[in-house]
Amino acid sequence: METQSGIDEKTYRAIVSIVDRRMREIRVTRKDFDALKSAVIDLAEAQERTEHRLDRLSAAVQELAEAQKKTEERLDQLAQAQQRTEETLDRLSAKVEELAEAQKKTEERLDRLSAKVEELAEAQKKTEERLDRLSAKVEELAEAQKKTEERLDRLSAKVERLADSVETLTREMRNLARQVGALAENIGFGLEDIAHVVLPGYLYRHLGIEMGEFERRFLPVDGEDVEINLYAEGTLQGEKVTILGEVKSRIYAREVEAFQTTLAKVLPVVQGRVVKVMFGYFFRPEASELARKYDIIPVVSYQR
Repeated sequence: METQSGIDEKTYRAIVSIVDRRMREIRVTRKDFDALKSAVIDLAEAQERTEHRLDRLSAAVQELAEAQKKTEERLDQLAQAQQRTEETLDRLSAKVEELAEAQKKTEERLDRLSAKVEELAEAQKKTEERLDRLSAKVEELAEAQKKTEERLDRLSAKVERLADSVETLTREMRNLARQVGALAENIGFGLEDIAHVVLPGYLYRHLGIEMGEFERRFLPVDGEDVEINLYAEGTLQGEKVTILGEVKSRIYAREVEAFQTTLAKVLPVVQGRVVKVMFGYFFRPEASELARKYDIIPVVSYQR
């Protein structure tokens, strides 16, 4: 059977089948194209979003780079700070060592102070014990003082009663002093007479001095007449000597000093060798020693 176009049905059907297949292929391709177009649109939108994200990432990267730069600067600052810290630590370490040494010395001083405190504590204990004993002693002394005051009160009453008697005794003592003074003057002249007799023989026997009699003489010295109890001239081994003497009943060191003072005045006006002598009833040992120191011959009345 032929179709109106003159193509047999079999061919027609084959062509229709081919056309149908092609149309189906075309429909598939359009669908794919639409899908592809949609995918491209999606990709474009995704690309746009990606670019936006890339822009944001770029900005973020820029921020990170800036932050990294600041971080590196901060790290440099930290490194410098660390170096300064280490230097400070070194100084601190040296200081700590000094402090440790000072602490050691301080502990040694504390040990010494501790020992000293213990000594002081022991001394304080002993002091307190002494204070206790002193306190007891003070109480005893207070009691004794009380008794002493009582005795003083009794003595005061006795003194008042004796006052009149003392006044009377004082008057009598004054009279006695005047009498003793007169007696001493008489004894003094008597002793001087004894010296006139005893001394020439004594000086001859002990020193070999030949001399005349003693006399009392006043020697002029710088317008002053200085009295000498015993004055005589003689010879010693053919050499002229002058004897200057002093007479006292009881001779102490002060009498020797007084005679030496007198001799110091008159010796410059006496020519030649001088023999110095003191004569009395009694010589104190220190007076005899002092006389010999001044080259003064001490002679006691009973010596021969």
